[in-house]
Amino acid sequence: MLLFGGSGGGLDGDTWVYDLSANTWTNQAPAASPSARFHHAMASLGGEQVLLFGGAPSSSDTWVYDLSANTWTNQAPAASPSARYGHAMASLGGDQVLLFGGGMSPNLTAKPGL
Repeated sequence: MLLFGGSGGGLDGDTWVYDLSANTWTNQAPAASPSARFHHAMASLGGEQVLLFGGAPSSSDTWVYDLSANTWTNQAPAASPSARYGHAMASLGGDQVLLFGGGMSPNLTAKPGL
């Protein structure tokens, strides 16, 4: 299981992996990563890759995390959904995901509880 970011009184931008068989969390500490955020969504791309999109504060960026390389890569697609938070994503298989919903407030700020 992959965990990125969150809000526990402040914004977090760390990357953690949970190993069920060892019952341990490991801070991956990649060299580069997305900005700290919360209320974002992630979905598996299969294999060892996970897609991250959006979140608060007002994010519309798209990132892929590769577990084997311990790298985040900003995809910077030519077109993408508008900035949003609280949305959901699910894997469609292969390298495709479905994104649905979310809030699109232009005044979205980094306040826990949005």
